[in-house]
Amino acid sequence: MPKFQKIINKVTQRVMDLVTGNGLMQEENIVTEDGYEVPGMAETIRACAAEGIVLLKNEKDTLPLKAENMVSVFGRCQNDWFYVGYGSGGDVHPPYKVSLMDGLRQGGIRCNEELAKVYADWGSQEENKADHGWWGHWPYYHPEMPLDEATVSNAAKASQVALVVIGRAAGEDRENVLEPGSYYLAEDEKAMLQQVTAKFEKVVLIMNCGSVMDMSFVEEYPISAVVYAWQLGQESGNAVADVLSGKVNPSGKLTATVAKRYADYPSSKYFGNKEYNNYTEDIFVGYRHFATFNQPVQYPFGFGLSYTTFTIKTEEAVREAEGTTLRVRITNTGSCVGKEILQVYCNPPAGKLSKATKNLVAFGKTKELEPGESQVLELYVADYDCASFDDSGKTGYPQSFVLESGEYRLLAGNSSETETIACTFFVEQTQCLLTCQDACGPVEEFSVLTNEGSIPVFQGKRDLRQRILDNLPAEIPYTGDVGIKLAD
Repeated sequence: MPKFQKIINKVTQRVMDLVTGNGLMQEENIVTEDGYEVPGMAETIRACAAEGIVLLKNEKDTLPLKAENMVSVFGRCQNDWFYVGYGSGGDVHPPYKVSLMDGLRQGGIRCNEELAKVYADWGSQEENKADHGWWGHWPYYHPEMPLDEATVSNAAKASQVALVVIGRAAGEDRENVLEPGSYYLAEDEKAMLQQVTAKFEKVVLIMNCGSVMDMSFVEEYPISAVVYAWQLGQESGNAVADVLSGKVNPSGKLTATVAKRYADYPSSKYFGNKEYNNYTEDIFVGYRHFATFNQPVQYPFGFGLSYTTFTIKTEEAVREAEGTTLRVRITNTGSCVGKEILQVYCNPPAGKLSKATKNLVAFGKTKELEPGESQVLELYVADYDCASFDDSGKTGYPQSFVLESGEYRLLAGNSSETETIACTFFVEQTQCLLTCQDACGPVEEFSVLTNEGSIPVFQGKRDLRQRILDNLPAEIPYTGDVGIKLAD
């Protein structure tokens, strides 16, 4: 390691020690040739990564993999895994990286090593090596190894389950584009899926992506299980293997809606202009749009399967001065240990303001529950989180967050498609909860979406530049040295 890199590492370590105080960084550091490893770091990263993996589909009793299963892994990202997103966050140099194949082997999953060698040999050839590009010119994906029928047929004879890995990378200065090999499948990926699903009864699709891409192809092939593994950092392979083997029961949930097609997203027609973008969807972002306008989706926001099953039942709702406390019992009704995420959505009353049918207002995750075990989660929903913003003053309170009069329903479940009412509360008279200042109004005239259709956007009445000038302090007093150091 170059001398200057060791110095940088030491300085970085010192800063981390100062920031974290008595935390993890005070433990003894293990110095490696590539950098620092902190005791317990690998286990923590591995556990966090596995917690975020989302199981989207699981049929034919495919997952978790059985101990006797032999798996054949297809897709070059089994070795050329995308560990992190691009941009500043992607320019990191971890002390090590665990690929999917490394993780499967270390996790005790029986792999078709003959096929694994074919991929490893092909990927090691100079003309096939993964091109990692440079700033702003990173690859969206890595071209796949061509498959012949004999290779796939031999793999099907040797194993019972196929894992197919689709890898994508997008990030700062390298956003997804509506092209094959980015938002859509590339032709070589389609060919791979066609060949593999034709020979294997059980096919597990592993999505190694940092963001949502088009998933409509899942309906075009007989894929029995879908795992959205994201980009999980240096412990990626171990985390995915933990979930595939059942050592960890998946409990992650989608943080975005997967629409049936890109055009279904309300911002699709107006996104991507380098000069400016008009937010014509207004408040109807993501799941709020699909729920409000009853538009079917492929996978809803908040969705994620488990290897076990749960029931969710509200036991108590206590109305307080500025909010509501819910006590909800989650019971594991299945046959294995697992966790569930409780999600609470607010369904507000119709009124003068345009509102989404559902807004996520609280969530919580259970501990690991044994079969038959229950846990009561207590979630507090503030009235403020159920409020709507009145920009133009329709309610009599311009530039304010208000609770319009009417009945508010709190829905408790495990995705944005939840319809079970946990409790209701009634607001007799419209209340103003917080008044803000008119600032940063749109400078362009355009139409925005409302419950009743499109209307002209409210542009505001205050000049931003003049607002800044009006609020500049006359003088900023000089403090001098008051004894506060950088370390503080």
